[in-house]
Amino acid sequence: MARRAHAYPQVDPGAAGLVEGGVAAVGGRASVREALALARRRDALGVQTAAGLVLRDDLARASRLGLDDLRAADLARPIPITEARASEVVVRRHLAAGAVAVAVRERRRLVG
Repeated sequence: MARRAHAYPQVDPGAAGLVEGGVAAVGGRASVREALALARRRDALGVQTAAGLVLRDDLARASRLGLDDLRAADLARPIPITEARASEVVVRRHLAAGAVAVAVRERRRLVG
């Protein structure tokens, strides 16, 4: 039972604790078809290109529109990147500000 005026520990899973899926890396000349196939094989939520991050949903949408031969890098959109050890509040603030996703980086590697 909770007691009045008693301090309780706060749990913060951090940004890394909010990661739902990984990110696969593709070459700069990879097509939508190739990038989507790789993302599906690795069950990744997106792919990292030289131009930035491309969400798997965006790749699937482009494929449905018949744009399979388009470079995947052309679909890259600005997605905020935060450190894995950052507070979950940082991630939630990005999402509240309208970001469609937030990438999490551990050292120099994107983890999700």
